[in-house]
Amino acid sequence: MKKRQLPKQPKFPRVLGGQNVQEHVEEQPHVSHLEGASRLKKINDRGIEPLADAALPDLRRRADAALGFAGRQVRQLVSRYPGYFPLFTKGGKWHHDREAWTNWCEGFLGGILWILAGRRADPWYRDQAEHYSLLIEHRKTDRTVHDLGFLFLPTWKVWYEFTGDPVQKQVVIDAGRTLALRFQENGRYLCSFVA
Repeated sequence: MKKRQLPKQPKFPRVLGGQNVQEHVEEQPHVSHLEGASRLKKINDRGIEPLADAALPDLRRRADAALGFAGRQVRQLVSRYPGYFPLFTKGGKWHHDREAWTNWCEGFLGGILWILAGRRADPWYRDQAEHYSLLIEHRKTDRTVHDLGFLFLPTWKVWYEFTGDPVQKQVVIDAGRTLALRFQENGRYLCSFVA
């Protein structure tokens, strides 16, 4: 029985989480991922085709509506409970008196605020993103958790990407050095829980 030959597929670099999209987009300054999608031939080595140009205006409208809704929800949460880091809901409410059984999620609210700061003209989101990032800065030397990436990548790293300021970069480096202290030479891994 003769083996069936599959047609040769062109090699495309992987595109994960929007990274490296600009390498595949025609040269245009400040092309968003959605705008660039229509100019991609394929976005990964599996041959996934981009959306048709006709579908993009509706997708942009729906994405903008979703961001608007998220922005309103976050503004309401932050305004009603300043300095509070939501972890889970009780009775559909983010703010409650239940014990926070873990503390690795504090970077998520700041990360959402940074996303909104990058997509909304309102400076309030940037101010709050900086504020919520500053609230967790002391955690850069926290050796009790292995989740420092969840804290500092969506907050301080994004802040550094916005500004290029070495002060923000140093906070990310410090958190990385703290995390690196969990490295176990025997086995060559980062330990999740240290006894």
